[in-house]
Amino acid sequence: MQRIHNAIQLTELSRDDLAKLYAYPLELDAPWVRANFVASIDGAATSDDATAGLGTAADKTVFMLLRELADVVLVGAGTVRAENYGGARTS
Repeated sequence: MQRIHNAIQLTELSRDDLAKLYAYPLELDAPWVRANFVASIDGAATSDDATAGLGTAADKTVFMLLRELADVVLVGAGTVRAENYGGARTS
């Protein structure tokens, strides 16, 4: 799937479709860095000092998929403290 029509919503895509959209470039010859975050309409990155209140179900699906595709997950120290993060786990 090279291109998705603008009328399609992320919520209409399967997990496999999303994985194809977010896949690494085929001819990767340099490090690839990806950032993912949610923000409120006024630009805030948290609600009540946490990010959980900002994301929709679709946001969380993409977030988890990107973590699965990543070789490294970097989380800011403030986020770790505010959200009580533990280490990433593999299956």
